[in-house]
Amino acid sequence: MAMKRRMSSSSQRMLTGSTKYPAYDHFKNFSGDGVFTANGSEWKAKRASVIHCLLHNSNMDKLLEIEANRVADSFIGEVANALEIRKNSGNGEMENPVMNVVPMLQRSTIGLIYRLITHNNVEFSPTTTTGTSRKCRGKFESTFESYFSLPSSDAKEQLIKNDEPTECNFRSKYQDREEQIKLLLPTYLQSVTRIRMIVLAQSRSIWYLLPRWMYRAFSPMYREEERTMVPIRKFAQLACENALAGSPLALLNQRNSHSSLVDGPFRPPEISKDLLDEAITLLFAGQDTSAATLSWTLHLLALHPEKQERVAMEIQSVLTEVETKTISKNMTSRLPFLDAVIKESMRLYPVAPFIVRKLTSDITIPIDEELAGIQKDPKKTISMPASTFACIWIYALHRNPKLWERPDEFLPERWIDTELRKRDLGQVEYGAYMPFAIGPRNCLGQPLAQVILRIALARIINKFVVLDPRFEALQKMYKAGIDVGLGPKDLRKDMQAGFTVLPSNGLHLQLMERDDNM
Repeated sequence: MAMKRRMSSSSQRMLTGSTKYPAYDHFKNFSGDGVFTANGSEWKAKRASVIHCLLHNSNMDKLLEIEANRVADSFIGEVANALEIRKNSGNGEMENPVMNVVPMLQRSTIGLIYRLITHNNVEFSPTTTTGTSRKCRGKFESTFESYFSLPSSDAKEQLIKNDEPTECNFRSKYQDREEQIKLLLPTYLQSVTRIRMIVLAQSRSIWYLLPRWMYRAFSPMYREEERTMVPIRKFAQLACENALAGSPLALLNQRNSHSSLVDGPFRPPEISKDLLDEAITLLFAGQDTSAATLSWTLHLLALHPEKQERVAMEIQSVLTEVETKTISKNMTSRLPFLDAVIKESMRLYPVAPFIVRKLTSDITIPIDEELAGIQKDPKKTISMPASTFACIWIYALHRNPKLWERPDEFLPERWIDTELRKRDLGQVEYGAYMPFAIGPRNCLGQPLAQVILRIALARIINKFVVLDPRFEALQKMYKAGIDVGLGPKDLRKDMQAGFTVLPSNGLHLQLMERDDNM
């Protein structure tokens, strides 16, 4: 019976008989014709190639474990560096400083995905900045700040055609490419944050309904998008240039699916447009989704210290049996509550909160009984003709009270408690839980993300107690007998606008080292 209900899922039928074209054409200037936006036979060939070169790479399993632990090491190192700076400033006796952990997680996760797809050993933590980087960073940052304020044509002239061979020049042929990519990182991260909002703004504007040539010819939004894309393309180009033999990018470069040679900005002729588009896609998808999910999960754990302590105790019980600080993929299978915490975080805050598809055939799906009653439809179904644009609002689906018990609560126990599971139709009905989407165009990096998130979170929680100063202040007030009528849900962060979502205005937490960590 359960299997029959899963196979009849309306969400599955909708996504199977659908295409992204042309619903995702407004992504084309960002990710080009990479696997995210390609269609038809081109998409099939590119998806097969990426899966083969990235997921079926012979070294990937071991490398993934190493890099997931390195995400935690990088993050822990940044926190330690911030605490040391605070101590040396004469404020060491004060309470732990409040830190915005989002950029720290972004730097850690971009390092992971960059190394995974290039096999090039670069560390992006600011604590590893070299002498050359320190000397040039100020000039680079001021260059890019002025770049964002320039008219589009002047900005391109400044960054693309400037070939003066000075030591700190962005286009210098004398500067090591690894130094270039380290120096470019802050502007790259700033640019991907901007592009998330620009692409979303397109989808809500008149330009989404008009031909693309009109958008390119007349829209000031396009000029802003082009200006923002220059550092993103440059970062991806450097990744392609730095890719070592046997790495996913190097292997993709050898496949017919990624071999078109068309001239473009910031790209030498030996790097195909297909390869550059795929590098942009993989870098963004690997960094943005992981950093966002870890941010939301730490946010929720800081507001629920009792659940955080349960996770910490579970991790420590496993680590006491081994003589290492690193965590393996096999070890995460023995951390069911940590797994439940991540699932629950992705239920409440799916990083991509909605998806859009164009139906390729007519479909009939069941509709809500209440809505059917209003429409006096005895069949309780709705027909959607081919060529209809259908949107699944994943955020609302994951909080639908008809599918989830206590839908707005952070309740990791729902994933492991038998009685709670029975009350969640969302866990039974295939398609009601879809943080990675479902169907043939689901997130192909899901197997990597599952490992990265679990290892990185386990290491971070084993090292630190994560505190939200607002929640701590609220608890002190309650202990003093002052009831302000607020709870953890009232302290949840808003979502920042974008086609993927981060906590609005960052995530400011205190991280206190655990006395009993390994």
